[in-house]
Amino acid sequence: MDKVRASAEEAVADIGEGATLAVDGFGLCGVPTR
Repeated sequence: MDKVRASAEEAVADIGEGATLAVDGFGLCGVPTR
């Protein structure tokens, strides 16, 4: 599965209105827990 997108707009195009995003960090730093 290729997860590389050409632009930020393309990367977020399918995220619905009012959605909540959990963004992971590197290693154990910034791991979303809720």
